[in-house]
Amino acid sequence: MLHEIFYIRSFDEPWWMLEGWQENIVSRKSFSNAGQAQKYFDREVQALSLRFTEQKRQGRSIAFWNPGDLAYCSNCEEDLQVYHGLLWLVNNKLVN
Repeated sequence: MLHEIFYIRSFDEPWWMLEGWQENIVSRKSFSNAGQAQKYFDREVQALSLRFTEQKRQGRSIAFWNPGDLAYCSNCEEDLQVYHGLLWLVNNKLVN
């Protein structure tokens, strides 16, 4: 099984995986072992928890943000909240 953990910076929580979500990937790590993936994921969660005050989980994906951390969305023509998220896929599917 291929475990992939993506760090995503976007206007949406990572689990939405809306069309074009790949354009928001900051980094990607691949693992053939679930244990190694879990250790990496836990370290990343701990590090991001120190940087951001808010978090929301859905399955094994998690979004982090600081209220008021906004960026201009040219498609929306307004400022939107920026989310930093971890997305865990196994064989290209969300892990719950």
